Amino acid sequence: MSNKYQYVYELWFEYSQKITSSPTNWMDFLKTSAWSFKYRFDDQILIYAQKPNAKACAEYNTWNNKMNRWIKKYSRGIALLTNEQNKLRYVFDIEDTWSPVNQPLHLWSVDKQHEDEFIEMIHDKYDSVDSTSLSDSIIEMSRIIAQENTQDYVSSLIKYNQDSGLEFLEEQEIKSIFTQLTANSIAYQIFSRLELDTKPYFAEEDFSDITLFNSLDSIGQLGTTVHDLTEIGLDDISRLAKKIMIRTFEQNKPKRQNKIEENDSKLCKIVNKSTIKGGKIQVNLHDGKNVIIDENDYNVGDVIDLKVPDHEINEVFELKEGACVLITGGKHTGELGTVSEIIVNESSNPNTIIIENSAKDEFLTLKDYAFVVGEDAPAISLLEVNK
Repeated sequence: MSNKYQYVYELWFEYSQKITSSPTNWMDFLKTSAWSFKYRFDDQILIYAQKPNAKACAEYNTWNNKMNRWIKKYSRGIALLTNEQNKLRYVFDIEDTWSPVNQPLHLWSVDKQHEDEFIEMIHDKYDSVDSTSLSDSIIEMSRIIAQENTQDYVSSLIKYNQDSGLEFLEEQEIKSIFTQLTANSIAYQIFSRLELDTKPYFAEEDFSDITLFNSLDSIGQLGTTVHDLTEIGLDDISRLAKKIMIRTFEQNKPKRQNKIEENDSKLCKIVNKSTIKGGKIQVNLHDGKNVIIDENDYNVGDVIDLKVPDHEINEVFELKEGACVLITGGKHTGELGTVSEIIVNESSNPNTIIIENSAKDEFLTLKDYAFVVGEDAPAISLLEVNK
């Protein structure tokens, strides 16, 4: 067993026992696992152990290829165990990523103005829920999910509860404790994911029986149950939340279109160019658009002031010494400065660039991180770069 794998395994073992050692520890764990409800219970333990404030985790290739986001330099991945011996896999939190085109990534959420839709959805699926508030509806829904689905799980728990605090309890008592603790845990996780205030509804006493689950078998059974049943509730909620996000996006399209027409143009960085049929030049822009031009007057790294929606080029800002640039990656992300020198590397290493900021301090960064916003000063509002 490799040293790294051994370390991660021991970390998992330590935190498996830690999370059920007190109601406070269990509640803290639930706050983190609520944001990683799609990950299996063992993964949730390691995410909590290594980055308890993680909000959205994915593997390197998922961030790069599917989400079009890059991993920040020096970021440490969250190590997870796999079924393959001595093999780990790594995920990164959204906090460790950035967009090369400054495109924000919005996680689904439940806005107060849409709460009635979620209440209606819960009432339609769970007939016995009749609460008029979202918080109470979630609590009732969680109770129903636990009561209807814990039987198969509790059977295994009764069979494998040796060396735990449950070992000498009657089966009916175990079932009652297990079902109530599961219901409270489901509701607490959903509250946490929706960022609802838990204090008026939950106290440590609601999780006082957690310390009875103090063997690996009993901890695993409880954790797997809470994971599986929480996913039932959050799947429905997340599906509706995403539907509302798409609907809101479509409703706001006219407003965004009007804003584009008012602003008339936007800055677009050239990320590639090629010669096409007829000898014309096609330039590929950072936002996915392509523009065909007659003359080969533009270089990769230059930024064009593009008229929208006509796609006509108003002006070009060359990436050269003296140009005003916005840094879009690395530790200087968001800084504005002037290009002092462009360094072309002869090796396979990426080209770099020296930037002078407003304080006359210089720093080195990757050339690809430089987004030209003007010749010697920003030509348009920097907010327009992010359209």
